[in-house]
Amino acid sequence: MKLFRVVRSTLFLGVLCVSLLTSVAGLAVHAISVTEKLAKTTAAMASAAKAHRLDKAKAVSRARAKEKAKARIRRWVVAGSAMLPVAGMVAGPTVAGYFEVADFNDWKTDNPEGDFGEYACETGDLSAELIDEALRELPGTIRPDADRVLSWMPECGASLEEQHWKSTDPPPN
Repeated sequence: MKLFRVVRSTLFLGVLCVSLLTSVAGLAVHAISVTEKLAKTTAAMASAAKAHRLDKAKAVSRARAKEKAKARIRRWVVAGSAMLPVAGMVAGPTVAGYFEVADFNDWKTDNPEGDFGEYACETGDLSAELIDEALRELPGTIRPDADRVLSWMPECGASLEEQHWKSTDPPPN
């Protein structure tokens, strides 16, 4: 009988140890799985936060560029129409040119690899958007055709010889 109790106790302790080891192994696997999910979620959140910051920076940069384009258009309009005709012909381009160089230098800090052609295309596109918005606000009777106005804009990236003007006006001699 004593031998039976020893065998029974040993067997019980063996089963208990095996079940405890199995539970510990299962918990370890679960902890590793949860840690992996946490790492993936943290990486995804960091990536989303970085993308959001970049999108926000692009939106702020675009808004700032749009404001500069509005100011540029105002300067050209004021320089061309509000000044005396002779003074406007001399001072207008000079003053506007000074601000244009300052705007280009500001743009260059945000786009260090960019050149003046890229700057001109970007500012031209923004100016075209602003002009299009201004044309939409005009009454229909005096509003020029938007496609016709936009057809006068050169295409970015194309050389002067490659420009295909969509205008129906005859080419200058």
